[in-house]
Amino acid sequence: MTLVIASGEGRRDIDQRILTDFRDAVDHVRKTAWAVQEWQERQIARHDPHTLLPLLISERIRRAAQLSNSIVSDLTNHEVTRETPGVDQLYDAVQRMHQLLADLLKEN
Repeated sequence: MTLVIASGEGRRDIDQRILTDFRDAVDHVRKTAWAVQEWQERQIARHDPHTLLPLLISERIRRAAQLSNSIVSDLTNHEVTRETPGVDQLYDAVQRMHQLLADLLKEN
C-alpha cells in the first residue's frame, strides 16, 4: 500500500513501509522518553528505579520481534541480498541470539 501526499510541488507517493518504520521509531522514542522520566521520578521518590528494567527488556524484545518480522518480509521479497550492508553482522547476531535463546528455553 502506498500513501499519496499532495503538496504545492505536486503528487508524492510514500511507500507504506517507510511510514510504518517512522511510526515505529516515534513509538520507540516515546516509550524511551517515558522510561527516562519514570526512572527520574522513582529516584526522586526514593523508589527502586531498577524495577523498570523488566519493562524495558520486554519492550526491547517486542521491538526486536517486530524488526525481525520486517526483515523476514524483506528477505522473502528478495530485497536483502548478500551485498546488503550489515547482513553479515546481522547473521552473526541472530546466530548468537538463537543459541542463547535455545539455552534459555531448555532451562525451563
